[in-house]
Amino acid sequence: MSNWRLRSRYLALCCAACLLSSASQAESTEPTHWQEQTLLVKELMLSESEHLVTPRSMVKGEKASPTQHVSTQKEAPILTLKAMYGVGKRIAAEVDFDGKSYVYLRGQTWPVGDEVGRSQLRLLAMTSRCVEVARQEEVFTACVVPRGGM
Repeated sequence: MSNWRLRSRYLALCCAACLLSSASQAESTEPTHWQEQTLLVKELMLSESEHLVTPRSMVKGEKASPTQHVSTQKEAPILTLKAMYGVGKRIAAEVDFDGKSYVYLRGQTWPVGDEVGRSQLRLLAMTSRCVEVARQEEVFTACVVPRGGM
C-alpha cells in the first residue's frame, strides 16, 4: 500500500476515536434513564401524597377564617404526613413536624441522616396509612386521608 493510503486510514481512525470518546463523555455528564425515571416516580408519589393529605377545606377552595390564624398562646406542634413511598417492607415516610422535614424508614426509630437522639422525635409506629411519632412524652399521629374525605 502506498504511504498516503496508510496515512488517510490512520487519520480516519484517529477522528473516529476522538468522536467516540467525546460522545461517551457527553453521555456521562447527563443523568441516566433510570436516574430520571426514579426522580419522576418520586415526584409523582410526593404529588399524589400531598394531594391526599391536603385538608378538604383547602381542596374545595374555602378560605380559612381569620380567627383560626390569630392566637395568643404558643400553638401545639403540628405533625403532617407529606408522603409515604416504597416497595414491600421497605417503606419511607416523609413528615413535617413543627416546620422541619424528617424521613423515617419502617423499623428505624430515628430519622434518616439524624444523629441518634438529636431531633428527639422518634418513630413509634408506621402502618400503611399512618405514622406515629413521639417527642418526650407527647405522641403525635398523622394519616393519609383517602379521596373523598375521612
